[in-house]
Amino acid sequence: MRETLQSRPAESFPDDSLPRLYGNLTNERLFAGPVAQAGAPPEPVQQLFTLAFAEGRWPLRINGVVEIRPGATFGLLRELAEEFLQAAGRGIDPLDYPTIRADRLAERLHLESDEGVRQRVARSRTELVKKFRSAGLDPEPAGEIIENLPGQGYRLNPLMVEVRMTAHRGIPDT
Repeated sequence: MRETLQSRPAESFPDDSLPRLYGNLTNERLFAGPVAQAGAPPEPVQQLFTLAFAEGRWPLRINGVVEIRPGATFGLLRELAEEFLQAAGRGIDPLDYPTIRADRLAERLHLESDEGVRQRVARSRTELVKKFRSAGLDPEPAGEIIENLPGQGYRLNPLMVEVRMTAHRGIPDT
C-alpha cells in the first residue's frame, strides 16, 4: 500500500478501492483528535515543533525559542530535514515519510561508521533536551524529535515536527 500511495495520492483511487480505504484510514488516524471515553481522562495533545532553518549557515530555531547553531546537531537535523521536505513535496503521507539508513547518514555526515551515527543521534538528543530545558520548555519530547525506526533508519518524527526553510534577514555572526 505504501509503495502504491507513493506514486499517487489516495484521493486519486476509486472510493471503494483498497488504496483509497488505506489512505483514508491512515489520514483519520493522523488527523483525528483523541477519542474521549466515558470517565477516562483526556489524552495529552502531542506538541508540534517548528524547525525553522534559515538559508546558509544560520542557526536553526525550534518554535522560535531554541537555537541550534551550526555544528554536529545542526548538521544531523539539517540532513533529516532535507529528507523530510522531499517527502512532503512528493505528497507522501507523513506516517510513511522515509528514513535514512545509518550507513547513508554516516556518509552524508562524513562519519566513519554506523556507530558514529548512533553516537551523533544520542548526543543530539541530549543537546536538544538541555536546550529545551534552558528555554523553559518541557524537555521530555525533545528527545523524540529524532525518530529511529529499527532496521530502517532515522527521520524527524512526522507527528511532532514541521520543517520550514526561511530567508534570513539578519546580520551574519562573525
